[in-house]
Amino acid sequence: ALADVLHSILMPIGISFWTFQALSYLIDIYREEEADPTLLEFCLYMAFWPTVFSGPVCRLYKMLPQFRETLKPTLDDIAMGTFRLVVGLFMKLVMARILETGLNSGEGVSAGFDQLNNWGGLDVWFLGIGFGFQLYFDFAGYSHIVIGTALLFGIRLEENFDHPFLSTTPSVFWTRWHMSLSFWIRDYVFFPLAAMLRQAWWRNVTLMIAMVLFGLWHGATATFIIWGVYHGLLLIGHRLWQQRTRGMTVSMPPFLVVITSWSLTFGLVSLGWIFFRAHDLSQAWKMLAAVVTPAS
Repeated sequence: ALADVLHSILMPIGISFWTFQALSYLIDIYREEEADPTLLEFCLYMAFWPTVFSGPVCRLYKMLPQFRETLKPTLDDIAMGTFRLVVGLFMKLVMARILETGLNSGEGVSAGFDQLNNWGGLDVWFLGIGFGFQLYFDFAGYSHIVIGTALLFGIRLEENFDHPFLSTTPSVFWTRWHMSLSFWIRDYVFFPLAAMLRQAWWRNVTLMIAMVLFGLWHGATATFIIWGVYHGLLLIGHRLWQQRTRGMTVSMPPFLVVITSWSLTFGLVSLGWIFFRAHDLSQAWKMLAAVVTPAS
């Protein structure tokens, strides 16, 4: 009965984004960092309309100086803002939709995940890669729209994506994907926790906590939690590998090292999207089992 009541509660649009914005302000006050906004300035920060729905997650200390200026967008601002609007609309309304539904209805990524079984290993690889790009075009496209819209009014927002699929390590990926949220969790969760103890094992624990929180932020479901755990393990594994190979010389040509590192990172990140998109853990395990089953 309680679950039914909770499900019937209508949550405000964008609650996860502006909750984190409010939290960052409260934490900055606790740290005695200078901000001192008026009530009107704080309300403008919380309700700045381009970012309310899906971010980027803004910080008050970066927005407040712009709110206090008499901003007059330049011709360059208007040109770049319009360009990013057009690019964002194309990414979100064309590229993301084609990947989701296919050129013909029922042929896209959604249809692949909606089938109940009979995935081949190659099917799962294509679905993981396809959903990764669908999510990128959808969310990065939205970020382009928001950043471009704000720029039309002379407001400069933080970038949210920076060619994440060119990353050569899991650590680099998380400095390029959903950057405003990644850096929020880094600054307000990972760094404070990591500073509590200096031991290496504790740093790995804090990495895992941060990534589980990243998963929970997307939704309190088993698939999102496991997705967070998966990326936590990737980050810890990368860190341990760096420690193990520090000081070692590599006989491979540098370009081959980069290609190998990129291939591993891209493949592992793509497989992780299965957890993110699957309807439940049972489906995720079946799909991933197809990847490692020779017969499939």
